[in-house]
Amino acid sequence: MKKKETIFLLLIILLALIIRVVYFYHISKQPEFSHLIVDPQFNDYWSHKILYKGNYPSPTGDDPMIENTPYGRPPGYPFLLAFIYFLFGDNYNSPRLIQFFLGTINVYLMYYLVSRIFENKKAGLVSAFLIAILWESVYFEGEINYPVWVISLTIILLFTSLRYLQTKTVKFITFSGFLLGIIALFRPNGLLLLPMYIGVIFYISGKQNLKQFFVHGTLFTTSVFITISPVLIRNYIVSKEFFLISCFGGINTYIGNNTQSTGDSPTVPDIIHLCGIDNWDCFNYRLLVKGLGIKQEGRDYSFKEASQFFYKKAFEYWKQEPISAIKLTIRKFLLFWSPAIVSDGKVIYYDRESSFLRLLPGFPLLVGISLFSLILFIKQRNILTKEFKTFILFTLVWSFVYSFSVIPFFISERYRIPIIPPLCIIGGIGFVLFLNDAENQNKSNRVKEIILCLLCFTIVYMIPVKYEPDMARWFYHKAIVSYKSQNEKDAIYYANKAISKNPAYSEVYTFLGIISLNRNELKEAENYCLKSLETNPDYAMANNNLGYIMELQGKFELAEKYYSKACELSPIYTLAWINLGRIYLYYQNQLDMAKGCFVKATELEPNSWMGWFHLGNAYIQKGEYSSAEISLIKSLSLNPNNALIFNNLGYLHIQKKQYEKAIEYLKKALENDPQFTDAMFNLGNAFKEMNKLEEAEYWYKKVLETDPKYTDALDKLNEINKNKNN
Repeated sequence: MKKKETIFLLLIILLALIIRVVYFYHISKQPEFSHLIVDPQFNDYWSHKILYKGNYPSPTGDDPMIENTPYGRPPGYPFLLAFIYFLFGDNYNSPRLIQFFLGTINVYLMYYLVSRIFENKKAGLVSAFLIAILWESVYFEGEINYPVWVISLTIILLFTSLRYLQTKTVKFITFSGFLLGIIALFRPNGLLLLPMYIGVIFYISGKQNLKQFFVHGTLFTTSVFITISPVLIRNYIVSKEFFLISCFGGINTYIGNNTQSTGDSPTVPDIIHLCGIDNWDCFNYRLLVKGLGIKQEGRDYSFKEASQFFYKKAFEYWKQEPISAIKLTIRKFLLFWSPAIVSDGKVIYYDRESSFLRLLPGFPLLVGISLFSLILFIKQRNILTKEFKTFILFTLVWSFVYSFSVIPFFISERYRIPIIPPLCIIGGIGFVLFLNDAENQNKSNRVKEIILCLLCFTIVYMIPVKYEPDMARWFYHKAIVSYKSQNEKDAIYYANKAISKNPAYSEVYTFLGIISLNRNELKEAENYCLKSLETNPDYAMANNNLGYIMELQGKFELAEKYYSKACELSPIYTLAWINLGRIYLYYQNQLDMAKGCFVKATELEPNSWMGWFHLGNAYIQKGEYSSAEISLIKSLSLNPNNALIFNNLGYLHIQKKQYEKAIEYLKKALENDPQFTDAMFNLGNAFKEMNKLEEAEYWYKKVLETDPKYTDALDKLNEINKNKNN
């Protein structure tokens, strides 16, 4: 490398590093940095489950039971993230700093690929510069998410693939297979590149060397499947069903192929009536599968059955409305290549606009310069070498095949990240080709090429597809993050901003109702929930929350009504079943109804300590003490330091006249909560039943010292004193 080129490369790397340092400083000051939502939150949760096994609670309350279900999301990034946490500590700085560093390394990798394969260091510098300044690269490096790793893997895969085209050797095609398999562990749709590679191998081998085609094709395919086979085997072990990597294929296909789909949103139409949940995400997909089966056939579905159901729905859409389906597919294709910044979990457009990243170029720059480069390649095809044309054609086909692997589903900014490297290659080479060509042209021809370049960018920016980022959802996410960071004032402000943009946003009204409820402003909370139900009467969460508000106001019949409605709308809503059961048990003395609700809750969420706890209480009231003990012990195993459970176990053993055991549990309750008056009272009762009146008297007095209004303790104490006097 010449000294001048070395300096330029170092300057580009330095520029990339400065951009990333500044952006890291910016995001580190935002509440989103440490309070994750949507996909980053799930990645973080999954990685912690890997590290801590069953001792890490779900941040949403829905237990995805990852260890017992086939993978929904691909496992590559969560396992990598767990490894980073293991090495560098449980913090949100380490993965981001490593990803920013990797993003800077990608600049050099891009330079190395282009300068080595195409033997053009200037083109390598341009390609490196492009990937250094793209806002998408920088943005996703700052997310707890996978894109930067896929960029690195794609650069290396393109290098080994192009080296295979050069050398036709076994090592490069085998290594390419392993790399494609690894990419699939981050982006399963990458497997759809496999047929393209088989075609390339056939092209390289030719009809005259079928043996080479067979050997190379077998090695490549075997390498891919060896890489993904541990996931396939693991998925089969936990579910007895075959999923190559992810079980989300069916639902993602349906999302992108239905009468209400716009191709740019991960929502499922009429999900409450179809699957019995308000909204779906990675945390509750297990419940979605269960609810789908209950809603469709009154029984639980397996994950395979759910996937097949959604595939069938998507195929029915194509069969019944082929014209609409084709139009939707064209829209998705145009969206993929358009300047639109399509949201997925997060509303990326407004995240970008709220930082200096809005000043950086992005995907449209790559598409425009690549389109112009392709025109130059065609124009100069007679002077380009056969090898060069083969490399460019491969890179171009790779890009298009990958784009088509996404289009059957739905489009988001994150999904087009893997084609950044091939577009940087094409754009970098084309730009240098343009400069070299300009030196040998007259002024008129140079002007024509500049006009042609501008025309290419005009075409890109005028792609006929409309997309409007959802500002209301962006404000809602800001509200959630503010509330998580205990900034209630900002949470309310952003929630109201969301409503101002979308007055029918039922989730936001429910969110404001939760804030009011936590502030004990019951009337205001009630009004928000009623407003939520005005905009969406089938919102199960709003019905459940309104039921709880009615319960707090002593309106138990209304509470039962709203809880029942929530359970009817969402038969897999564990909390609603628990709440309904509590009304039956504690306020209406309908013991069998209560038991049924709690059994349902424990079937839905076997790891819900509350479900087992209240089921145990129901069994106590029914006098079924053996079942009560089993349930409470199960609850304790899930929440081993809960004073309530210890107390109720103590009460249970008093009923069973096992007073020593009762005292043991009740003392453990007080170890966890020294001010727990019910446990003190029950201790007094246990000692009283054992005729140890001094100890009983001590604990009754202890109750009254803590809570002078505890009349039952006063009655017991008076009873002891009366007996003494007699």
